Amino acid sequence: MRGILSNFCSGRKAATDRNIKEILVIRIDRIGDLICTLPAIKTLRNYFHKANFTALLSNCNSSLITDTGLIDEIIVWHKHMTGTEKKGFIKNLKDRNFDLVLVFSPYTEAYEIAFKTGAPVRAGVVIKSRILTRFFAYFCLTHIFLLNQEEKLLKKEKVLHEAEKGFKLLEILGIKEFSRDMSLSLPGHILTEGREYLNSISMKDQKGIIGLPLCCRYKGAGWGSSEAGMLSEELRKKFPEYLLFITFGKEEEEEGKLLHKIFQNRDGIVVKGEISLQLWAFLIQNMSVVISIDSGAVHLASSRKIPSVVLYPKEIYELCRQEWAPWDAACRQIVIRDFRETAGEIITAVEELLSSEG
Repeated sequence: MRGILSNFCSGRKAATDRNIKEILVIRIDRIGDLICTLPAIKTLRNYFHKANFTALLSNCNSSLITDTGLIDEIIVWHKHMTGTEKKGFIKNLKDRNFDLVLVFSPYTEAYEIAFKTGAPVRAGVVIKSRILTRFFAYFCLTHIFLLNQEEKLLKKEKVLHEAEKGFKLLEILGIKEFSRDMSLSLPGHILTEGREYLNSISMKDQKGIIGLPLCCRYKGAGWGSSEAGMLSEELRKKFPEYLLFITFGKEEEEEGKLLHKIFQNRDGIVVKGEISLQLWAFLIQNMSVVISIDSGAVHLASSRKIPSVVLYPKEIYELCRQEWAPWDAACRQIVIRDFRETAGEIITAVEELLSSEG
């Protein structure tokens, strides 16, 4: 594969040219994807310390790193733009004269954007099994890291973590030393708002917070508000010295409002929605343990080394427990099955994690 890549990249401008001034990072997917790219972004900032960094992000993750100092400018990609809007958007990107574009989102649309910027160096992660997308990427990009997770899984070889994919891409560009730091430093006003809120909901003799972020992915596993409610009751009973904090977003609004109604007068249980992304990140990062199906909450927790109990559907467990594992943080990984059976495993896992932290 290295020979193929060498031929593919020959005659191109050196990707590690220290004179590179304008860099575009493309991450047009979800929150967890962006969090797992932070080590690569920090590596790039250290390497090209004089360059101006722009990030093209999806609408759902764009506010996460605003005013954090990681990126000089954030541009939001709206996937439902009209043809005319998209054409104007791409023209504006091309006019920026980027020297280097890095595509961390392995999608045809992301490769097309990179190509149309006209940047002399366009590098991206490409999934081998997506045949048509792969050939399109060869047309659009100058440097490729070809990812073959499925084959590794079949051979029972180690599967690359999402963060490590970024390192492999940078390695192809010639960068050899990497930052493993996934920490997310939030703006001062968020820290102040978050601390004031946590103080307002704290209870007497509280030892910590158990976080239960709702996620739309639970529906695919057959779990709804009733299962979340029963799990909450069991957690509150087993860990009375911990505040149980349930959060929800727009996609989980129906279930969240129902749970809020059920628990609004219950001591030790708080249900909250309508939270800004950065405030939600702060709250997650200040919990004692987080329980979640594989989602952005898990990666926000691991960015601050917060332990987590992670649930995966059976059909993707073997892949995701490696590819999307909490990064350098304590965790317990569980296959999500029938509620009663899984709830017992969750309680045991939380007990083990809290005991090890103590």
